Amino acid sequence: MRNVVMGALVVLCAVSGCSTASTDEVPAAAVAETVATTAATTVGTTASAVPVPLAKDEAARRYLDIVKPYNEALEHLEQGLNDGRPIAEVQALADATAKANQAHVAELRAVVWPADVVPAMTALIAESEPAQPHWDRAALAPTREAVIEAVKAAIPGGSSEAATTIRTLLSLDKYDERDYP
Repeated sequence: MRNVVMGALVVLCAVSGCSTASTDEVPAAAVAETVATTAATTVGTTASAVPVPLAKDEAARRYLDIVKPYNEALEHLEQGLNDGRPIAEVQALADATAKANQAHVAELRAVVWPADVVPAMTALIAESEPAQPHWDRAALAPTREAVIEAVKAAIPGGSSEAATTIRTLLSLDKYDERDYP
């Protein structure tokens, strides 16, 4: 608020200090009205810019909506590898997983999560971001073995403790790959 008042005073001083005794003078009342309007607009904008965390039930729905495309892509890639699909198909599935990972990281970052979920969400994002180059490498890998190597590098533990914690905090069921056919 102090900065707004100081800014308003600077504008007022500049306008009144630069005025001459010509017929183009701006009346003091008009300057005061402009300063007051600017200050009110600035204060109103600042007060409404504070983000509000999602309620737990909404956070649970939002989380599932965000991770679903990634989980589906990952399961399809796993199925493609297990079924011995041609390398071109496996590369396409790995590319879809890479794109889904990138999108879900951005979407997870954009949400204001409940305070108790934030540490686990931060950890999940911290796991997912460095995995991106490995997913990109999997999409370009020339052999099934190279795809598998890149996937193992992308998900070193095979599952995410952070994701498990998030599901617990949001009262969601445990991850089940059968949910993503």
